[in-house]
Amino acid sequence: MKHRTRYHHLRALFQLAVSLAAGRAYGCGPCPGPTTTLVPYLPDGNGPDAGAEGRPGSIDELDCRRQCGSDVSSCKLTGETISGTPIVECTKRSECGAGRRPAGYVPETFEARSALGTYYAEMALLERASVPAFRALYTDLSQLGAPRSLRERAKRAITDERAHARIVGRLARAHGARLPRARRWRAAPPSRSVVAIATENAVEGCARETFAALVASFQAAHASPELRATFARIARDETRHAALSHDVHTFLLTKLAPRERQKVTRAYEAALDELVAHGVGLPARARAWLGLPTSEDATLLAEALRDGLTSIGGAPRRAARKKSTLDSSIPPRPHVPSA
Repeated sequence: MKHRTRYHHLRALFQLAVSLAAGRAYGCGPCPGPTTTLVPYLPDGNGPDAGAEGRPGSIDELDCRRQCGSDVSSCKLTGETISGTPIVECTKRSECGAGRRPAGYVPETFEARSALGTYYAEMALLERASVPAFRALYTDLSQLGAPRSLRERAKRAITDERAHARIVGRLARAHGARLPRARRWRAAPPSRSVVAIATENAVEGCARETFAALVASFQAAHASPELRATFARIARDETRHAALSHDVHTFLLTKLAPRERQKVTRAYEAALDELVAHGVGLPARARAWLGLPTSEDATLLAEALRDGLTSIGGAPRRAARKKSTLDSSIPPRPHVPSA
């Protein structure tokens, strides 16, 4: 399938899904809310004898990760103690299908004073992380001898994601968020296996980025008027990136054995399930401003992906679930060549 045809197929699918879900917006979104845990502060000097001398006045990013784990979004001292040991509040947030992440991705920490600032900061950092992800994809495609058109589209996606990060970063700062300096991501391991590349592309591109493009399309229609042009631009670009991911998948299929295709299929389906199974922790007013879909709408949108997009190898899962309200309207799946 030519990439313009794939792009227009996705645009038509997204428009249909958004129109069917319209009228029920502004509730819980498709993303999990933040999780918060309390942990005792562990001094850098080790164990019980570090005592009061190891008590911090504040926690920097490095110490935050040491106390709470590498996937922490933020942490702070609560001001309380247990048996003289300070207590740290650790917050971890979901990435909510917001685009392609690089191998070895670890969420960055930031400071925010409002729900909107938090949302924009998370989105900006994920857009920024997509830059090295597409850079790695470009390298993989070059090493595998992919068509020039795929490589050029991956290169264009790098430019798109940089622009998105700047746009959303400005929104984050306008709402009081402080973003860290851009991180230098470690390059993906050289000469990765084709099945590893295909699995990453299926999860990060065919599932996460495609769903992100669909949600952005929904937001372009339902967000506050001040935001609609921004989400429309992001939706247009992310839809091109999603089309690229599916075209890359088609290319990689020719290099996979049947058993490897099954492995990629399982990873893809698991990624889709994770996108639907949660609610969002934003206040109702912030959700309305951002135009996020309701939980029910998010499920409909995700079902549209299952029913209307390229099958990631193997048979469709229609028999394993109830018939969707979208089934009669979704364009047929493009043909996937057999091994």
